[in-house]
Amino acid sequence: MLDFNKQIVISIKTILITLGILLAVYISYELRSVFELVFIALLLAISMESAVKSIMCMTLMNKPVSRGFAVLLSYFTLLLVVVLFFLTAAPMVVRESQKLVNTFSFFLSNLEVNGETLFESLSFLDVLGQTLQPGNITSLLTSSISVVSRLVTLVVVSVYVSLDWPNLKDRFVRLFPSEKTKELKELLYSVEIHVGTWIKGQLTIMFAVGLLGFLGLTIAGVNYALALGFISGMLEIVPILGPFFSTVIATGVGFSQSPTKGIIAFLIFLTIQQVESNFITPKVMQKFSGFSPLIILIALMIGHEFFGLSGAILAIPVTMIIGIFYRRYIHLNK
Repeated sequence: MLDFNKQIVISIKTILITLGILLAVYISYELRSVFELVFIALLLAISMESAVKSIMCMTLMNKPVSRGFAVLLSYFTLLLVVVLFFLTAAPMVVRESQKLVNTFSFFLSNLEVNGETLFESLSFLDVLGQTLQPGNITSLLTSSISVVSRLVTLVVVSVYVSLDWPNLKDRFVRLFPSEKTKELKELLYSVEIHVGTWIKGQLTIMFAVGLLGFLGLTIAGVNYALALGFISGMLEIVPILGPFFSTVIATGVGFSQSPTKGIIAFLIFLTIQQVESNFITPKVMQKFSGFSPLIILIALMIGHEFFGLSGAILAIPVTMIIGIFYRRYIHLNK
């Protein structure tokens, strides 16, 4: 029989520890934007580590390249590629996106059910005119400055993480007993390889899907192929849901021209998703240990619930790192 007369003793230490954990959770939630920026900077630094090590293997004037120079050269090259993209491809994508918005707004404004128009006519210029109202201009400028400042902060923090990455790993290892040093170094190396492979592989997949979408839609004669290809590539960063939405958008644009082009656009993106799933992803992510779709979907929902869109995007690498730590923890405790 159960003894209902047992006393439950809760010590002051237990209460203080519980309050401390709750306080830490609350502070972490309030500072989630800071942790989000630091984590993204950490991911960027890890993804740049292979480039940094490659440059450090070179010699300059018969002397090995220092880590500081390798880090600065790596990030300068990355920024140069980004700037060249915005100076060349970005204007074309923006122009096609404007035309795409105008076409869709015209299509929606002519959509009727039982003789009633579902949407009012609203063109890209109308949206732009509303955005450029005096009150909205201040808000737009404030938001733009905030985004730029966050990007600059992200790059600066990432550079500092890259410069101090070996020391950061050593400090982490010294937090644990010395007999665990070898295993912990292997753990950090595994995280570094997996995260770096995932980020570079994801960028490769995004580029491949966007390029295939652009080429397929161009050959099929579907309008705004460049904008749709760019959108499909960007949405590829969101697993499961991204490819679905890109297919819906491209199919909708195709049907706005003709039923035949709508069906062709659907078949093109269906084929692209099959090629991506069966050929591109296995080849690019051959070193990456994936998760089941259910785990990915749950991680996406949790990340979006706490941190919004950026949380959904970061949910996959976070889940991957947790999985690596969990598997290594089980190995260390066998």
